[in-house]
Amino acid sequence: MIEAEVTAHLEHPGVVPVHGLVMDEAGEPAYAMRFIKGKTLKEAIREFHGHASRIQPGPASPIESGSGEDDLTGPEVAVSLRRSAAVLSLLHRFVAVCNTIAYAHQKGVIHRDIKPSNIMFGEFGETWVVDWGLAKVLPTSIESDGASENESISMHTTGDFEHPQPAESDSTAPGKPMGTIQFMSPEQATGQWDIVDKSSDIYSLGATLYVILTGKLPFVGGSSSEIKRKICKGDFAIPSSVNKTISPALDAICRKAMSRDQDQRYATAMELARDIEQWLADEPVSCYRDPITTRLTRWARRNRTLATSLVASVIVTLIAVSISTAMLASANTRERTQRQKAEEQSIKTNIAYAKAKDAIDQYLLHVGNSSELKQLDLVDLRRQLLSSATDFYAWLADNSPQQAGFELERAEALLGLAELHWLSENAAPEDYAKRSLELIEFAKRSRPDDFSILRLEVRAFEQLLVERRSELDFDGVEKYLSQAQITFKKLVTSGNPRDQIDLLNFKIVHAEYLDVANRHTECVELIEAAVQSTRPDGLTDDQGKQWNGLLARLYQLLGEEYRQFRRLDQAQIACEKAIELSSARATEQSSDGVAQHRLANCWYLLGQIQSAKGQTVEALQAFEKCEQIQNALADSRPSIPVYRLQLAWALRQQANLTSATNRLSESNTILVRALEIAERLCAESPKNNEHKRL
Repeated sequence: MIEAEVTAHLEHPGVVPVHGLVMDEAGEPAYAMRFIKGKTLKEAIREFHGHASRIQPGPASPIESGSGEDDLTGPEVAVSLRRSAAVLSLLHRFVAVCNTIAYAHQKGVIHRDIKPSNIMFGEFGETWVVDWGLAKVLPTSIESDGASENESISMHTTGDFEHPQPAESDSTAPGKPMGTIQFMSPEQATGQWDIVDKSSDIYSLGATLYVILTGKLPFVGGSSSEIKRKICKGDFAIPSSVNKTISPALDAICRKAMSRDQDQRYATAMELARDIEQWLADEPVSCYRDPITTRLTRWARRNRTLATSLVASVIVTLIAVSISTAMLASANTRERTQRQKAEEQSIKTNIAYAKAKDAIDQYLLHVGNSSELKQLDLVDLRRQLLSSATDFYAWLADNSPQQAGFELERAEALLGLAELHWLSENAAPEDYAKRSLELIEFAKRSRPDDFSILRLEVRAFEQLLVERRSELDFDGVEKYLSQAQITFKKLVTSGNPRDQIDLLNFKIVHAEYLDVANRHTECVELIEAAVQSTRPDGLTDDQGKQWNGLLARLYQLLGEEYRQFRRLDQAQIACEKAIELSSARATEQSSDGVAQHRLANCWYLLGQIQSAKGQTVEALQAFEKCEQIQNALADSRPSIPVYRLQLAWALRQQANLTSATNRLSESNTILVRALEIAERLCAESPKNNEHKRL
């Protein structure tokens, strides 16, 4: 009778009222409630997505036995989720469901079995949440007569009626799930009843929204255990990947409601309803930052006069000058027509501006990060490609919208300009990075915990650190180091593995600065802590390779620092770890000259360490490996002097060690080869002191 008591206490239009409790002819408790006529949300979804004939029964399990819940298998061609009347109607109904659940939560009741088949639509716009048989009354809320807190209700179907019965004594024991599996929250799926709360209902609302948007269940599998594993991992296809027409904002709302972490979901069902209402009203939602094109278009619709002021004024002026006395009678009509065209053109201009910026951003991203273009023999081409975008960024920095709300766009333009000059190995004529940081700090005042702003701030700090370090401005470096560390403390709480990778890269920048500043003890302490960093969960394959590459660089730096302190055993261990990580990367990217060159440098460092330890044979082997790699690079890329330079140094080290073992003839042959390389390098670059020193 818990369902009857709970329902009776929820006086809300979205809850079917109970008229009374009675004893039936068999002496069993029963209750009378309002007869409702309509269809379920599941049926409405079937009609909307047009695949009622494609719905097949899902795999039964002890959890869902008797539930009658079907598995939706959506159509091959997705239904459009544009702002049609049918979409708006379903989402308005969903808002009503959220309001009903919010009311129940306010009364201390959680439903625990929200799903499309437990939501009904009336013929005259009514929306009801039904089947409260698994509901739970939270502490300090309404009390059920004689029902313990842990008692649950399971539904046993007989004919057309459902009779609530107390479940077995262990029905809510830890580890036993209860509800409809495809709509369960992770904590329900694992039977963690001590933490099942209002946020669990919000997860089920999110899963219901998922079905509305996609026409498919978020989790499917061959067995209940497989589905539960997917639920606990959050392993579901994001709505926008199932149906490309789903708005990014709706996609973000659904994913937030279905977050694995209870703290990351909406705090209340009202907040979820409010975001849906914001989307229905074409307003920004709390969990998604619209791209600049969307924001500009929305802003232009609401500020038509301001958005078209420049274009309209020019056109109106030209029209006014060109109008003759004979055409004064039709001047007003023509002016109105031109103004309307000016408004449309202004919107198109704003959108074109945003698309042009996105295109240049992608261009710089691919050119700046391309491993192929980082090959030393393509450095001139890379510089040429990067410099081709300089004029655009210079214009963008001076001409992006000046009004409030566009500080981040200007900051990104300035920072892109600073990075562009640095990648092109040209000194920036202005302090672009510093100007960018000032705009970022201004925007941060109103949104101090916005992760997108914090990531942009970290980019600015890293650019400023590199610039100040190259100028040996150590006071400037220290200033930006301390500020960046404060920002990273906030940023690493985002849970995004990308931020952990950025932090590890930042530690390399920090360590390189300490080495340049001759603060070697601090450098060692920093690197020793950095190499112990826990590998983030959820890394993609590319992110995993990037993480290992950064670790390899840290171990190489650590080996170099230990070698300076004559801690040779530790230096060798660190260097061998760097070789292990670098070898894996070099094997995966055999055509990447930079990866091969870094591996050769690690072998060279190992040879130096083993030579200092008196391990002549092992040192010779290390220098020979360095020689093999550099020799292959020098043969395949003869135009790159650094490969031949490193090859000559490796040969010189081999000659020294061979001579020490009294193999003078062999030593002389190796040394002559090194000398020939050095002489050619000096002939090509007479003013290069490094070549002369060799």
